[in-house]
Amino acid sequence: MAVFLLSNIEDSAKKWEQFHDAMAKALVRYDDILQKFVTQFGGSIIKTVDDQVFALFDNRNTLKCALTLQEELKKPIWDSVSGFKVCLALHAVDMKENEEDRFNTAMDRAACVLAATWGGQTVVTPEALEVSDKPEGAVVEDLGVHLLRDLYDPRPLLSVASAASKEKFEPLRTLTTGPNNLTPQSTPFFGRADELKRVDGDLKDPTRRMITLLGQGGIGKTRLALQAAAQRAEDFAQGVYYVSLASVTNPEDLVLAVAGAVKCFFSGDMDANQQLLRFLKDRSCLLILDGFEHLLIAGTLVDEILSAAPKVKVIVTSRSRLNLLEEKVIQIDGLASPKSEDRGPVADFSAVKFFLTCAQRVKPQFELSETEGQEVAQICRLLGGVPLAIELAAAWVKMLSCQEIKEEIEVSLDFLESKQGGTEKNRSLRAVFEYSWSVLTDGEKKMLMDISVFQGGFLAGAAEKIADCPPETLADLVDKSLLQKSYSKRYEMHEMIRQFAEEKLKDSLDRYQAVRGRHTEYFCNFLAARETGLKGPGGDQILKEIAGEYRNVLAAWKWAVGKQDEALVQKAYDALFNYFEIMFLAKEGEEAFALAAAAFSDPDVADTPERQLLFSMMLARQGWFVHQQGRMEKAEALIREGLALARELKQARAVGECLHYLCPLYSFLRRYEEEEKCAAESLEIFQTLNDEWCVAWSLFHMAQKPKRDHENEKARKYFLQSVEIFRRLGYRDGLAWNLTSLGQIAMLEKDYEGAKKYFNESLGIFEVRENKVSAGMILLELAHLCEDVEDFVSAYVFSKRAYESFQSSQNRLRLAWAQFYCADCAYNMGDWEDSLGVSKDALRLFSEEEDLVGQGWTYANLCRAYNAGGQFEEGSAYGVKSVEVFTKIHDMEGVGAAQYYLAFSEMGLDNLTVVEPLLLSAMEKGMARDIHWRVVDAILGLAELKLKLGDVVTAVTYANILLKDREIGKDQKKRTQKLLAEKGPLLDDAQIQQVEKKAGSFTTQTLSAFLTARPHEKSKATV
Repeated sequence: MAVFLLSNIEDSAKKWEQFHDAMAKALVRYDDILQKFVTQFGGSIIKTVDDQVFALFDNRNTLKCALTLQEELKKPIWDSVSGFKVCLALHAVDMKENEEDRFNTAMDRAACVLAATWGGQTVVTPEALEVSDKPEGAVVEDLGVHLLRDLYDPRPLLSVASAASKEKFEPLRTLTTGPNNLTPQSTPFFGRADELKRVDGDLKDPTRRMITLLGQGGIGKTRLALQAAAQRAEDFAQGVYYVSLASVTNPEDLVLAVAGAVKCFFSGDMDANQQLLRFLKDRSCLLILDGFEHLLIAGTLVDEILSAAPKVKVIVTSRSRLNLLEEKVIQIDGLASPKSEDRGPVADFSAVKFFLTCAQRVKPQFELSETEGQEVAQICRLLGGVPLAIELAAAWVKMLSCQEIKEEIEVSLDFLESKQGGTEKNRSLRAVFEYSWSVLTDGEKKMLMDISVFQGGFLAGAAEKIADCPPETLADLVDKSLLQKSYSKRYEMHEMIRQFAEEKLKDSLDRYQAVRGRHTEYFCNFLAARETGLKGPGGDQILKEIAGEYRNVLAAWKWAVGKQDEALVQKAYDALFNYFEIMFLAKEGEEAFALAAAAFSDPDVADTPERQLLFSMMLARQGWFVHQQGRMEKAEALIREGLALARELKQARAVGECLHYLCPLYSFLRRYEEEEKCAAESLEIFQTLNDEWCVAWSLFHMAQKPKRDHENEKARKYFLQSVEIFRRLGYRDGLAWNLTSLGQIAMLEKDYEGAKKYFNESLGIFEVRENKVSAGMILLELAHLCEDVEDFVSAYVFSKRAYESFQSSQNRLRLAWAQFYCADCAYNMGDWEDSLGVSKDALRLFSEEEDLVGQGWTYANLCRAYNAGGQFEEGSAYGVKSVEVFTKIHDMEGVGAAQYYLAFSEMGLDNLTVVEPLLLSAMEKGMARDIHWRVVDAILGLAELKLKLGDVVTAVTYANILLKDREIGKDQKKRTQKLLAEKGPLLDDAQIQQVEKKAGSFTTQTLSAFLTARPHEKSKATV
């Protein structure tokens, strides 16, 4: 057993830049330490590349050596190089003598483990741990299963540290922990060292934005693109994303395919293309667009992405150029094959090595004799070094000799040459496929054709149901390299093979229709079986199951809708709707249900009450997803059309569902009476139907009005009833929204710990499901909570996190509100210039979306920020705009806030006669809405005004009374104490008691009533 120990210095390139001379000395010391201890523990250093050292052990001392090295390297001997830390990785492999390829593969795997490791950390594979003696007291920690940058065979990794070590590390830097959608590959990356180096160089080059890997089908373009991307994943902060275009049939769907991969969710009326470009604008990511040849007309989208998003890079795989200005084309040819005149060992050529690897997968004892080596070389030449063709041909070694394989390929190629004149680009691949096809049994042919209808792979159970294909036949097809089995137990077919098999299936249209029908029925039943579970405690697992079959599910839905199959659509639509809803796939949901609504809209089709009911539900659900994207007018029209038809059909459940969809829409539009009416009617309907899940949602809607009216106990009662039902059912999304609302009530009641508990539980639910939009909304609630307790730094952090979460949704209103709260926090932290800049960004978004509420509050924020900078004219202008907007929409709370900020602009401009009326009006509006802090602010503003007017006695009177308010905020208290520190507390207790006696039982509210009821002169006389 060979054990590799690899070492390198963390961030060595940066350290060379910062500490060049010191690093030169440190590197000598580092090499000496490694040489000393590797030798001491019986190992040998076999390779050194810059600061990366490769050592090999054939004993059980590797782990002892590693821990000794870490302790030695952590000593303070690197004084002149700040942050000098070393990464160590261990991996072991069992090898026979002279297995050079296996040796190199094992060393590459060890290098991948090293790349994932942090400075000061020692990470080992289970194999290395098993064959190493563990030092006494050493602590082993399981780090989980990780996909490394070689993209092959996800492995468990462990960290090992001495008992004395207390150091904590971030999650490993692997593809499992980073932002990407890369998946494990069924074979290790083979050959292509030169091509990989070229692509890697272009990815590192900041001026190179687009690379097209050009070559015939099956040549290995995809595998090369994935490998290059995996190696450079850390260079792209927002991730690396693979986009399969195999099932994208028209250019319009390309936008959806890219958006789905990068998790960009659409909303509003803006063109999807523009929303995607805006999403990518500031993101650093790499897109792999795989199989572009049939979408060349859509190449303009790639051009637009490169223009709009300067930090995005693109790798395209295609059989044809895109002919774009930024395009760098790299021609991908076959693996290197021996030429007929070559006399050296054929096993040195990558095509022959690949043949041998594939052959040993199906026949482990297969070895190359000298004669067979020459025959394999000829096979590789005949196949042009095409990896997929070689893989298929190598699978024949179970039944043919290498000479027989060569002869069969020659016959097939001659046949194709005579039949097609040599014009077929992938002639060799088709020749190999045709032979592979010819030696299949009739049953295997039937099964291979039938499973070609799957999109994105399949599980064995699905193949058995749809193609009557038992596991043993799948295993035979894997052996023949016509299928691949992934680590997740899914079977996948190379797209070229799938296309060949589908061609065979389509030769019989009736058979094709029948298989598509079985596929559709299977996946519609698959959805139906998960409908109830999505609303229960196993929902998270079911979401993963549906996500795994997403392409199959969509293909089945489109086929069922296209065939106007009422029964199958009826089975599938509930679970499909809930999946789109929970995963926030609003654009995809709208398209799916718009397609169904259109299919059932024809009066000749919707000719029965059952079909009319189905049409009404498709309309309403389409409307719901339109509403989620912010297009309220169209959403209301669709849902109301569905509601009218449901009422006409006297279908209570359908009526209740439509009312349920209308509630949040009317809430957003501030049509509160209609919202309340819809909620009450839906509650009555669902209680009669004894549908607990829908009752819980209706209770949630019923709580909204009392919550807005500050009838906290009434609202809490509804929310708690809803929580009880959702907890019992195990429906986490409904539970989360109720918890959020309970948190909002707790915050109003100053129960900050209770509110925090509610918000954190809700946030946890959404983060587990990676529902970034909903998570962003909860993060804003936490920001509000932190602002209330004047922890403005935490509030700013939560607001920024919310903004980052909303970026994926493309909901510009949510982005605007997140910006607004960032600006608010920046002001409260004393950075009024940052507040100005961010407020203007928010104002632009609010104006584009025509959101007057957001505009009004942002004008008020700008007024306040300009005041803080002493720019009172600008502040006054924005203050006036804020008052005008809030007056227009009859938002008296907003008017009061705007008047308060405007008062300080006017005070700064010495327009003192208008200040007191503005502050008194702001106070009255704060009282009317029971906004305590606004009342206190207004009274404090009056005190500051009185001071400016020279009325020190009244100013100090107000200040003394405010300090007795137990609910005064920290910042308000500081301002009040500052005023008193400068002018002195002129009132004694007796005088304060006299004021309190006049005001009655002391509260800020009675004080404000006292102040507003008495003119300034009387107030002063009383004192």
